[in-house]
Amino acid sequence: MQSDFAERGHNEKLERPKQRCSAQLRQGDYPMSVVIKTPSPDEISIEALQQRDEISKQLDKVVKERNDLRSVRNR
Repeated sequence: MQSDFAERGHNEKLERPKQRCSAQLRQGDYPMSVVIKTPSPDEISIEALQQRDEISKQLDKVVKERNDLRSVRNR
């Protein structure tokens, strides 16, 4: 069974529904994919905050290592 992409050919554009500027939309008209629910502070778990902090520390470490390597290379 061929996919839709294969049937159309790779040069043919896929049909997309025309979207109006958001200024022209009324509040109830937004497609569901646009609605992003921001969790309330009660819903953010301590574990998630700890994971974020850990990832942030790891990222800082990697960036520092990269910068150290760049400074050595540029001497």
